[in-house]
Amino acid sequence: MTKTQAIKTARGEVSELYQIGDSWRYETLDTDLNIWRECSPADFWTARVWRSNSLIQRARRAMGCALHTQCNFYDGGSWRDYV
Repeated sequence: MTKTQAIKTARGEVSELYQIGDSWRYETLDTDLNIWRECSPADFWTARVWRSNSLIQRARRAMGCALHTQCNFYDGGSWRDYV
């Protein structure tokens, strides 16, 4: 799978951030059970980092990378640069 296809797959499995009260959340698709799981509530910046890490991990998995080799976690900028 190409990087572009992996990014598209990741975007399909991770929702956008949304606000509930004073906190922010996003959802991820559990592909084994075919259900959406909501993340824990967090402030905007924390939720943004968590979501970026989820997108990175899912894109790398889609490209066939082993999870234990994924040691570069999101540290700012575009999450696509970490794929």
